[in-house]
Amino acid sequence: MRTDRKLKIIIADDHKFFRAGLEAVLKSFGYVESVTQAENGKQLIDLMEKESYHIAFVDISMPEMNGIDAVTIIAQRHPKVKALALSMHDDQDNILEMMKAGASGFILKNTDKDEIDEAIKIVLDGKHYFSNGVSDVLYQQLVSKTKSPIQKQEEDILSKERFREIIFLLCHEFKNAEIGEILFLATSTIETYRKDAIQELGCKSTAGLIKYGVESGLYKDPVLFEKFKKVIGEKAEEE
Repeated sequence: MRTDRKLKIIIADDHKFFRAGLEAVLKSFGYVESVTQAENGKQLIDLMEKESYHIAFVDISMPEMNGIDAVTIIAQRHPKVKALALSMHDDQDNILEMMKAGASGFILKNTDKDEIDEAIKIVLDGKHYFSNGVSDVLYQQLVSKTKSPIQKQEEDILSKERFREIIFLLCHEFKNAEIGEILFLATSTIETYRKDAIQELGCKSTAGLIKYGVESGLYKDPVLFEKFKKVIGEKAEEE
């Protein structure tokens, strides 16, 4: 996620105290510019017609217009907005409907601050996020049923770009946590990319990825070297 972009976020939930609590958490993140509240889906849509937002946290069950209908409209009118579905329960049917409507992810309402931060960064990176409370079986069901062919193609392209960046940085002796800071992603996200790259390339370990990077010439890719020359230089000075 780019740190030079300040985010505008909107929360739609019919529980006043929950909205206030989530707003306080979001405002504690340095990359959040503003947080707006909506009491229901209808008010959410009305507010989004007047102001642009990057992220929308949308409760599934709301009066006047529920979250599923609201996210359907958001996906049609504001396709660049990342919608994160909210619920108190791991309600498989409703979660699946929210994802089909166009939500980028789902989080439980009892999710902690760190997971909210991670969810935001992951969906802004073009991937789906599912709360730790969502079962692995449901996760696979959601992923397989909610991605359109275009979304799959876009994710494949993005993943390959991330693979190249991560392998390049591994070749230059950066650790997962350091790579996460450089790419503005959670360490756990970098670990997921690393494991996916190992599987896709048929490697057995991180050492295999580095070997691939060296043998393929990726480690000296001029475009990536130009992109990361500052951090490479800083690392060399530290050593």
